[in-house]
Amino acid sequence: MYARQRSTCPSCGTRPDEWLDDAGLPLREPLYEAGSHQCHGCRELEIAREDHRDRLPKGADIVLKRRSPRGG
Repeated sequence: MYARQRSTCPSCGTRPDEWLDDAGLPLREPLYEAGSHQCHGCRELEIAREDHRDRLPKGADIVLKRRSPRGG
């Protein structure tokens, strides 16, 4: 299991054996295809970071927190 984890790319989460055949050649039909995805939470964080970039103290970051229920 440890060797399998070590061979996993930290960026995309795949391993070489998911892209290459036993001879080390690219698979004719890859197991994955790239696509886009938008996370609304990440979008809000990115906007807030841009808005507060010059006002945040060093080491601080913007985080999401759940709003309090209204009228409750």
